[in-house]
Amino acid sequence: MKHIYTIAFALAFTTSTQAQTWTKVSGIMDSTDIRGIGEINNQILVAGISLASFTVTDYVVSNDGGNTWSKLPTYQYAGQWPNALPINNLMVCTNGFSISKKLVGATWQTFSGAYNFAEFSNGSIIGSASNHYDTVYNFSNAGVKGAKLGNYKFKLGSKFCNGTNNRLFLFNNGTGLAYIDYNNLSVLNFPATLDNVAMTEAMWKGKNVVDMVQTSNGNLFTVDNFGYGIFKSTDNGVNWTTVYAQSSTALISITKNATDELFVLADKAEVRKSTDGGVTWANISGNLPSISSSLIELFVNSSNELFCFVNAKGVVDPSISGIYKLTNVNAIDDILTNNTMKIYPNPSNGTFTVISTNLGKTLTVTDVVGKQVYSTILTSVTQQIDAELNAGVYFVKVGANKVQKLIVK
Repeated sequence: MKHIYTIAFALAFTTSTQAQTWTKVSGIMDSTDIRGIGEINNQILVAGISLASFTVTDYVVSNDGGNTWSKLPTYQYAGQWPNALPINNLMVCTNGFSISKKLVGATWQTFSGAYNFAEFSNGSIIGSASNHYDTVYNFSNAGVKGAKLGNYKFKLGSKFCNGTNNRLFLFNNGTGLAYIDYNNLSVLNFPATLDNVAMTEAMWKGKNVVDMVQTSNGNLFTVDNFGYGIFKSTDNGVNWTTVYAQSSTALISITKNATDELFVLADKAEVRKSTDGGVTWANISGNLPSISSSLIELFVNSSNELFCFVNAKGVVDPSISGIYKLTNVNAIDDILTNNTMKIYPNPSNGTFTVISTNLGKTLTVTDVVGKQVYSTILTSVTQQIDAELNAGVYFVKVGANKVQKLIVK
């Protein structure tokens, strides 16, 4: 049955290529093996190591979308797989050896040791106390280890994904896919089905799930890089279906932008884009170096810009390794070509996100009789608006952008 799915979905894949230009922006990190990236308050943090010594990690920050970088103090005993995660408005970095620190401004501060961390959408933190199964604990916002959670035969990976209703999805190379509900921390759950086949815990642990993303409508997309491709769930991760499979190419990373365009990264630095929820894909690799790599990653920052970082396998090659930014096609250009903007979700509960390049302009919300009920200054290309609106029909405008209708239920 597995081969039937593979053939069917491989035929559905669109192999069209769109000309794209990627610009290398890693600067002072060009001679470093890039290993981790994250963002807090528009500040991008990048971690990289020298293959000559795994005991030191260099960190740099950028406040201008990766155009310029400032170097931070090195982080000792970094290990081979450092990662950067935003935790409660801090950047917490773990290093693979039960040592972690938090970045406050440009200073490293003590944070209780853990192998990896994950954060519920309500801000609660859990962490693995070591690189072993059954070592998952609660952690305070200050990094103090609390009570041990359930008897998990599972360990946290370097990534996680939030679902709806405070559901946290965990995945790791070789340990599959599981989830925890915040209202029942003692139980580790495994999804029920894949392609209408009942799945056991052992069957999920046989999957090599490495990345996941949730779109604004609540759908989840996850990548299994054993070659089985991309799975999709429309019910908060209980049941999954294969939307793309290609046995010849391992998929390594998946991300999305503010308009729910999906991007996946294959194992030879090939970036693919889908605008229809994973049904069809276009190759947007452009001038990215096509290499066999030890680690490559996709990342979208708060300004909706797409980055790809590439490492040459087993070596640091300054002519190849580094951070690349998609520069000739901003992910929101199509939306803004006709001086429009994007608002989502729509209908809304009164909180919505607006995408517009009219930074510094006033965003106004008016009701059906033209009365202004809310206003604010747009300070980010992608900005969440909490207008606390009653149910009804409203009109949103930013600067010279065309008016958009908003329905609040």
